[in-house]
Amino acid sequence: MDEDKKKVRILAVEDDRACMKLLSILLEDHGFTYDTAINGLEAWEKIQRDDYDLIISDWNMPLMDGNQLLRKVREYVKTQSTPFLMLTGRADVGSITSAVKVGVTDYIIKPYDERTIVRKIEKLLKKPSPKSDSSLM
Repeated sequence: MDEDKKKVRILAVEDDRACMKLLSILLEDHGFTYDTAINGLEAWEKIQRDDYDLIISDWNMPLMDGNQLLRKVREYVKTQSTPFLMLTGRADVGSITSAVKVGVTDYIIKPYDERTIVRKIEKLLKKPSPKSDSSLM
Protein backbone atom coordinates (compact mmCIF):
# COMPACT_ATOMS: atom_id res chain seq x y z
CA MET A 1 0.00 0.00 0.00
CA ASP A 2 3.01 2.33 0.26
CA GLU A 3 2.80 3.32 -3.41
CA ASP A 4 -0.95 3.81 -3.04
CA LYS A 5 -0.38 6.08 -0.02
CA LYS A 6 1.77 8.39 -2.16
CA LYS A 7 -1.06 8.75 -4.68
CA VAL A 8 -3.58 9.68 -1.99
CA ARG A 9 -3.96 13.30 -0.87
CA ILE A 10 -5.05 14.09 2.66
CA LEU A 11 -5.98 17.51 4.02
CA ALA A 12 -5.19 17.87 7.73
CA VAL A 13 -6.95 20.78 9.44
CA GLU A 14 -5.80 21.74 12.93
CA ASP A 15 -5.22 25.12 14.60
CA ASP A 16 -3.08 23.86 17.48
CA ARG A 17 0.56 23.81 16.37
CA ALA A 18 1.58 20.94 18.64
CA CYS A 19 -1.35 18.77 17.51
CA MET A 20 -0.62 19.59 13.86
CA LYS A 21 3.04 18.68 14.34
CA LEU A 22 2.12 15.31 15.83
CA LEU A 23 -0.40 14.61 13.07
CA SER A 24 2.12 15.66 10.39
CA ILE A 25 4.79 13.35 11.83
CA LEU A 26 2.30 10.48 11.96
CA LEU A 27 1.22 11.03 8.34
CA GLU A 28 4.85 11.34 7.16
CA ASP A 29 5.98 8.27 9.11
CA HIS A 30 3.25 6.22 7.42
CA GLY A 31 4.01 7.49 3.92
CA PHE A 32 0.93 9.64 3.33
CA THR A 33 0.96 12.74 1.12
CA TYR A 34 -0.86 15.61 2.81
CA ASP A 35 -1.54 19.33 2.93
CA THR A 36 -2.35 21.33 6.04
CA ALA A 37 -4.67 24.16 7.00
CA ILE A 38 -4.83 26.02 10.31
CA ASN A 39 -8.60 26.60 10.33
CA GLY A 40 -11.75 25.66 8.48
CA LEU A 41 -11.71 28.75 6.28
CA GLU A 42 -8.22 28.03 4.97
CA ALA A 43 -9.21 24.39 4.49
CA TRP A 44 -12.34 25.38 2.56
CA GLU A 45 -10.26 27.54 0.20
CA LYS A 46 -7.90 24.61 -0.45
CA ILE A 47 -10.78 22.17 -0.94
CA GLN A 48 -12.25 24.39 -3.65
CA ARG A 49 -8.89 24.52 -5.49
CA ASP A 50 -7.57 20.98 -5.02
CA ASP A 51 -8.85 17.42 -4.80
CA TYR A 52 -8.43 15.43 -1.60
CA ASP A 53 -9.10 11.77 -0.90
CA LEU A 54 -9.59 12.35 2.83
CA ILE A 55 -10.13 15.32 5.12
CA ILE A 56 -9.03 15.10 8.75
CA SER A 57 -10.26 18.02 10.82
CA ASP A 58 -10.31 19.28 14.36
CA TRP A 59 -13.63 20.72 15.54
CA ASN A 60 -12.65 23.73 17.66
CA MET A 61 -10.94 26.25 15.39
CA PRO A 62 -11.23 29.97 14.69
CA LEU A 63 -12.92 31.49 11.62
CA MET A 64 -14.73 28.27 10.66
CA ASP A 65 -14.96 25.29 12.98
CA GLY A 66 -14.74 21.66 11.91
CA ASN A 67 -18.49 21.07 11.95
CA GLN A 68 -19.07 24.13 9.75
CA LEU A 69 -16.36 22.86 7.39
CA LEU A 70 -17.99 19.43 7.35
CA ARG A 71 -21.33 20.99 6.43
CA LYS A 72 -19.74 22.89 3.51
CA VAL A 73 -17.91 19.75 2.35
CA ARG A 74 -21.16 17.76 2.31
CA GLU A 75 -23.04 20.53 0.45
CA TYR A 76 -20.32 20.92 -2.21
CA VAL A 77 -20.94 18.57 -5.15
CA LYS A 78 -17.24 17.91 -5.70
CA THR A 79 -16.69 16.71 -2.10
CA GLN A 80 -20.00 15.16 -1.05
CA SER A 81 -18.45 11.70 -1.01
CA THR A 82 -15.01 12.65 0.35
CA PRO A 83 -14.37 10.81 3.62
CA PHE A 84 -14.23 13.22 6.57
CA LEU A 85 -12.55 12.23 9.83
CA MET A 86 -13.29 14.47 12.80
CA LEU A 87 -10.33 14.42 15.18
CA THR A 88 -11.40 16.32 18.28
CA GLY A 89 -11.49 16.60 22.02
CA ARG A 90 -15.28 16.86 21.92
CA ALA A 91 -16.41 13.60 23.50
CA ASP A 92 -19.99 14.55 24.40
CA VAL A 93 -22.87 12.69 22.77
CA GLY A 94 -24.38 15.96 21.46
CA SER A 95 -21.26 16.80 19.45
CA ILE A 96 -20.93 13.30 18.06
CA THR A 97 -24.63 13.23 17.13
CA SER A 98 -24.35 16.64 15.45
CA ALA A 99 -21.36 15.53 13.38
CA VAL A 100 -23.12 12.31 12.37
CA LYS A 101 -26.20 14.27 11.27
CA VAL A 102 -24.06 16.56 9.11
CA GLY A 103 -22.34 13.56 7.51
CA VAL A 104 -19.05 12.84 9.27
CA THR A 105 -17.54 9.58 8.06
CA ASP A 106 -15.71 8.79 11.29
CA TYR A 107 -14.89 10.44 14.61
CA ILE A 108 -11.84 10.11 16.86
CA ILE A 109 -11.65 11.66 20.30
CA LYS A 110 -8.33 13.19 21.38
CA PRO A 111 -6.01 12.07 22.72
CA TYR A 112 -5.66 9.28 20.21
CA ASP A 113 -3.07 6.58 19.71
CA GLU A 114 -1.14 6.16 16.48
CA ARG A 115 -2.49 2.71 15.66
CA THR A 116 -6.10 3.85 15.95
CA ILE A 117 -5.76 6.83 13.65
CA VAL A 118 -3.65 5.00 11.04
CA ARG A 119 -6.13 2.11 11.01
CA LYS A 120 -9.06 4.51 10.57
CA ILE A 121 -7.27 6.48 7.83
CA GLU A 122 -6.51 3.31 5.90
CA LYS A 123 -10.10 2.10 6.36
CA LEU A 124 -11.54 5.42 5.16
CA LEU A 125 -9.30 5.51 2.11
CA LYS A 126 -10.69 2.10 1.07
CA LYS A 127 -14.29 2.97 1.94
CA PRO A 128 -16.48 3.61 -1.12
CA SER A 129 -19.33 5.39 0.69
CA PRO A 130 -19.40 8.76 2.50
CA LYS A 131 -22.13 7.54 4.82
CA SER A 132 -21.42 7.82 8.51
CA ASP A 133 -20.02 4.81 10.27
CA SER A 134 -22.87 3.39 12.38
CA SER A 135 -20.31 2.31 14.99
CA LEU A 136 -20.00 5.95 16.04
CA MET A 137 -23.27 5.84 17.95
